[in-house]
Formats: sequence, structure tokens, C-alpha cells
Amino acid sequence: MIKRIAIGLFVTLAVLGCGKKTKEAEPTETSMTPMNMSALPDSRAMKVVRGEMPPDTVIAQIGDTKLTAGTVKMLIEFRIASIINQIPPDRADSIKASMLKSTVEQFIEKSVLLNEADRRKIVATAEDERKALEEITKQLPPDVTIEQAIEQSPWGKKNLMLEMTASIKTKKLIDQLIQKDLPVTDEEADKFYETNKAQLDKPDRINVSHILIMIDKEDTAEIKAEKKKQLDDIRQKIADGADFADMAKQHSNCSSSKVGGVLGELHRESPFDPGFKDAAFKQKLNDLGPVVETQFGYHIIKITEKKPAQSMPREEIIEIVRRQKQGAIIKDFIAGLREKADIKYPTEL
Repeated sequence: MIKRIAIGLFVTLAVLGCGKKTKEAEPTETSMTPMNMSALPDSRAMKVVRGEMPPDTVIAQIGDTKLTAGTVKMLIEFRIASIINQIPPDRADSIKASMLKSTVEQFIEKSVLLNEADRRKIVATAEDERKALEEITKQLPPDVTIEQAIEQSPWGKKNLMLEMTASIKTKKLIDQLIQKDLPVTDEEADKFYETNKAQLDKPDRINVSHILIMIDKEDTAEIKAEKKKQLDDIRQKIADGADFADMAKQHSNCSSSKVGGVLGELHRESPFDPGFKDAAFKQKLNDLGPVVETQFGYHIIKITEKKPAQSMPREEIIEIVRRQKQGAIIKDFIAGLREKADIKYPTEL
């Protein structure tokens, strides 16, 4: 939660350098940052993300601050830009629609925080803005200046600066609320660790490479014997000095052959064949193991790294608990602001 609010300071990055330059969006009534809400019918959500709803339609409102359908659509487009090429075209609109509620919720949360910051007369100084722009510049590609990024943004310089100023103010407000060194008791840390031990501790692990000659269910004993001999011959070549990775690229039937047989890190609960795991964990570091048979075929295994089990350091556990406590403070604070705010979700969109 804390991190999300803090990152709001650099939300501008979400709209910088998004590819082709498009027409600058109409200025919004306030700066808005994306967040999780109550119910808007899916059919209306689809109309919003497809641009079928009039862009000035008010989706949510706090006092005089309005979130319009056009702004929601633009925010969702920014959020999904980095993954759009990984989404099947026939699912893009439905995934965008699923983001609508969280986008509206972020507007509500950001707005109540900004209103409270204004009530407390918190301001963004010129020095604050200079530092924020410096941080944003550090995160841009080396060949892109902040001026170029702003120029390429469809949101427009005015809205970007409004967003940055609002984010600085809300971050200052959050900093007033929480102790950065909020105390964590031994009892709290112990309870958290015991409850989450399986996720916090790392088991013993190994980095594994292999060469696989696959067998089919229909293979006769004779064919299987031929395949095993093929792998025995490959193993002998490696023992005589051939490079394991080269042999994997030339002969392995596993997709890992493209990377020299590298399977990556493996622990005892990894979803691998039990016989394969058992053989791998018994094998010595950098040894060329014997041919191992599994349900998939015949393998030569090589262990390139062994990592002993590790418990999460105490200081990291304490820091996680501290962040959770800080997050709970912020969550309760925002809930209180929402109760007092005049929040409306127009029913006729």
C-alpha cells in the first residue's frame, strides 16, 4: 500500500513515451491515478473501454472533482500498454473492462487523499518538483529526455504536471501519517514468521541442465535400447571432452536444448518427475551423471550449482511486518476519509 502511494509520485512514467504520438487528451478536472470499486455492469464497462460511451460521461464524482469515461479509457490504455502484445486480440476488451473498477477506485482513493492534503495546506514546492523530475528522468531510456517524453505523451504537459504535483502532495501526506521506523515487537515478528514460514524460507536448491532422448509409449524394448545406447554414446563424448551444452543443442529432445539444456533452479517440491529430482539431488556438483530413465525418456543430468536451504533474515521479516502495519494505518486512514467524502457513482451513464 505504501509503495503504491509512493510510486504515485512517478505515475507520469505510465504515460510517457507510449509509442506513436496521438492527439493530446482534453484536460481533466483534476489529476487522477489508477486503483478497485463497486459495481458497474459489464456491458457499461465494455462501452467505456471501447470508446462507445460519450467521453464526458461522469463515472464517479467527489465534490466537484469528476472522473469521466474518456479519462477512464485513457488511464486503462496506459495501464495495459506494456502487456497488450501478450493479450489475444479477442480478449483485449474484456481484460480492459476488468480494469475499470480498479481504475475508478484509484481515482477515489487519490482524490480523498489529495483533498485531505489540501485541507492540511500541504504544498508541492519547486524543489519537490525538481527532485521528482530528476527521479523520473533516471527511469527513462538513456536516449530519451524528459522533454521528449512529455512531448510524446498523449496526456499533455499540463495534465502530467498536475498529476506530478498531486502525487507529491499525497506522498507528503502519507509521510506525515506513518513512522518510517514504526516499532515491531518480537511477538509480532515471530507470529508472522511462523504463519508464513513456508513462503519466507528457501529450501535447498540446485541449478540443473540435462540432455533428453524421449521415449514413446509405443516404443518396443528394442527401440528403447537403441535410444538408451544413443544417449550412452553422447555421454561418452562429453566424458571425452565434448561440451555438454553443445551436445544438448545437437541431440536433446527437450525444448531446453535451445539454451544448452539449462532447466534452471529446482527444489524438492518443483513439479518435475520424482525419479529425475531424486537423481538430480543425489548428484555431485559438476559431475556427469549416469543415464537416468523417467516416464519421459532417458536423461543425462548435470548440476551446475547447489544452494543450501536459507531462512529469511530476521531484519527482512521485521521490515515486512513494519510495512504491513504501515499499510494498515494508511488503509484505515483512507477508509475514514471515504466515509466523510461526498462520493457519487451516477447511475445513468
